[in-house]
Order: sequence, then structure tokens, then C-alpha cells
Amino acid sequence: MLHGDDASSERRRDVGAGSDDQAQGESNAREETRTTRLETRIDLSPLVESLETPVAVG
Repeated sequence: MLHGDDASSERRRDVGAGSDDQAQGESNAREETRTTRLETRIDLSPLVESLETPVAVG
């Protein structure tokens, strides 16, 4: 029985040609999602800070 990286390599060889391209596409999609989340968090931070700042009511 194979463990860890050996098992992954063996599985990849068994599946055949198109699988590496598909795996790369899925990896890129995950990375895009992560990047988008990070950009969203950065873009909204000034708004969040302004909402947390107390406003004097006169």
C-alpha cells in the first residue's frame, strides 16, 4: 500500500493526460477566489473603520 506523495503520484499516472490540466485549472480557480476575498477585505476596511468611529451628537 502506498502512502502520502507516492500514492498521489501513482494515482496521477493512472488517470492519464488531461488530469494535470484540470488540476491546474482548479488550483487557479481556488487562488483567484482567495485573491478576490483578500481584495474585498482590503476595499471594505476604511468603511468598517468609519463605522466603528464614535460620532459626537450635538
